[in-house]
Amino acid sequence: MKATERFKKRYVHFRVIGNAIVSESEIRNCVHENVLGFFGESGMSKAAFKLVHFEYSKRMGIVRVQRDLLERMVVCLSLVNSIAGKEARLECVRSSGTVASLLRKSK
Repeated sequence: MKATERFKKRYVHFRVIGNAIVSESEIRNCVHENVLGFFGESGMSKAAFKLVHFEYSKRMGIVRVQRDLLERMVVCLSLVNSIAGKEARLECVRSSGTVASLLRKSK
């Protein structure tokens, strides 16, 4: 793949706020549905989002997104009000260019 074809990635660190017990698959489905609703199908493919990391014990996760759509992804994650019918929301903590720096700062 040529360097010009690759997209520049950013990673968004988020926390699950609420007392509901949610699994990684529920988070993945919730984020997928919200991104699809917020961006639409073509926007979702351009965003190239992916749930990269989720730590159940800390109730935190990391989502990958294309750099140009970082702000829209933060808004999209902030609009989550329920996860799998359970009352919980996602709070974006910070963003970075590497997963390692987000994991290091989350400790």
